Amino acid sequence: MRIGDLPAAGEWVRLSLPAPLVGLSGRIIRGMAFTLHGGRATWDCAGKRVSADPKECERLLTQRADQKRKLNGLINTRASLYERLKTATVSEKREILAELADIKGAIPGVTREIEALEAQINALGCT
Repeated sequence: MRIGDLPAAGEWVRLSLPAPLVGLSGRIIRGMAFTLHGGRATWDCAGKRVSADPKECERLLTQRADQKRKLNGLINTRASLYERLKTATVSEKREILAELADIKGAIPGVTREIEALEAQINALGCT
């Protein structure tokens, strides 16, 4: 069965085909195998792709963008606070260091939230 032209050498491509084309529509798949006859290939993620709900994708993409803005804000604030430390008085330094500690504690949580959202986005096949 022909499903398209060969990709250019060295080029990454996504190979996909409709389940009915190979008799898999509505069937439970418990495994998958790939066979290469000559040449060279690198396999990446493989599996069933579900049509994404556009509203759910929009919600997730918006949340990810919000979290990325929040992370960038934290990083920019941290840089600004480090600059202020250079000329701060002793009492100002205490306040700045407390703010830096708060930011240091917040960054990993925001980063984890972005990673979780990206996993959901990828799982749904949102673009």
